[in-house]
Amino acid sequence: MGGDQSTSSHRRRLLTAAAGVSLGTGLGACATPVTRRYGRVVVIGGGHAGVAAARGLKASLGEAIDVCLIERRPAYVAAPLANQMLGNLADEAFAYQTYSYAGLRRAGILVILDSVESVDLARRQVRLARGNDIGWDRLVIATGASPRYADIAGWSAELAATRIPSALVPGPAFLALSRRLVALPPRSTVIVGIPRRPVSGPMAGYERATRIASWLAEHRPGSRLVVLDANAGPDPRGPDFMARWHSAFSGIVEYQPANAAVAVQASAGRVTTEFNDVIRGDLITLLPAMDAGPLPRSLDLLAPQDRWCDVNWRTFESTRVSHVHLAGDLLNPPRMPADQRQLDVLPKTAGLAIVQGQLLAASLTAQLQQREISPAIVEAVSVTAIDSKEGWSRRDRLVFDADGRSLNLVASNHTMGSRDPVATSAPREANQSREANQSRESNQPRESNQSGAARQSRAGNPTAVTADGDLGAQPFDRVASRYRAEMARLFD
Repeated sequence: MGGDQSTSSHRRRLLTAAAGVSLGTGLGACATPVTRRYGRVVVIGGGHAGVAAARGLKASLGEAIDVCLIERRPAYVAAPLANQMLGNLADEAFAYQTYSYAGLRRAGILVILDSVESVDLARRQVRLARGNDIGWDRLVIATGASPRYADIAGWSAELAATRIPSALVPGPAFLALSRRLVALPPRSTVIVGIPRRPVSGPMAGYERATRIASWLAEHRPGSRLVVLDANAGPDPRGPDFMARWHSAFSGIVEYQPANAAVAVQASAGRVTTEFNDVIRGDLITLLPAMDAGPLPRSLDLLAPQDRWCDVNWRTFESTRVSHVHLAGDLLNPPRMPADQRQLDVLPKTAGLAIVQGQLLAASLTAQLQQREISPAIVEAVSVTAIDSKEGWSRRDRLVFDADGRSLNLVASNHTMGSRDPVATSAPREANQSREANQSRESNQPRESNQSGAARQSRAGNPTAVTADGDLGAQPFDRVASRYRAEMARLFD
């Protein structure tokens, strides 16, 4: 790229678009001519995937490329592990979950704090809420998953922030939920609703239920917790939350699998379930179903008859629009071999969002330099919290096939309470068979909610996956340190 006539013509369009940017908005860098060898990549979304993609592109191409990240929030507030703070009323309780974009600016990435009003694919321009237009050569959309509150009758975004809280990320809604939890009288009933997968943070509902059960057991004797799970159960390859509930919270947790919340009456504190049961709760917290969100939908990026987006997994380019790349929770999983089709090897977790951002950056770098894109072997570690003392982690080793449409699970190492880990040294066929047998215990298996370190190597030099002390059940502090260290590398 960069030398032909069509690219030169596009540079003139970028300059024309950038000329309309007001210097008073802090976007002056976008008003300068695009003279970089590889032009400009605009990344929409400042979460795990978007930041990893922006970082990777700038690290690989340096001054030869303009990288612009657009994010509406002044800082990134991370959701992983936050449920363990429920019941903490300190205003600064979530300070450690907040990450500044200052490190990206120091790395030479232009960070624009604004909302995206629209995207003109034909003119390759992003219109910001302030009215400014930003031109691009390549566009990366990593806006994550969006909640679908209306899927539950009587619920709304307003109620999700107040009387029927979802508290998806740390902040005012989380503190409000904590205050309502602390204000409960003895012998109260709390209802937790877990949405049907796939969703971002697929372990979040189980984490929240466990944390609330623990708090009720300690502080509100005689109370009960009703868990309405739209799924047939937790992923059998994940932490054994149900065993924990049976052993530690017998008489407190009432678990109802495959019985989703379908309607809510906020004023009466009632939830109607899929089985037509009506349950009254003194406190109701529901986690919503999700989809790819309004921006991909407005650009017709969603797969036909679907709520997620498809990409070529070799280039991370949309299968519907050229020059638009996607990563993170808004994606459909890739096509799987028949013997792995029931395995959710790409759940919507922080660790795998980071891996996708890194792979997108490596792939796009190769495309811009007109190099061949090698199939990648990826190692991703995901972590979750069982309670405030115990955490859990899992490592998956994945191979993206050269055709860009398929993915193989090569090995998986995880520990589930007292269950045996999958032996990563076993032959691949035996390993897949074991995973497939486990997956049949649930009609929609799930993965872990949180992120730890993510590493990748080239297919020609694979990294061995072996069990170690950082996998399986482990102290919560170690799990939290793993995630925060990865976030520090990403944002600092």
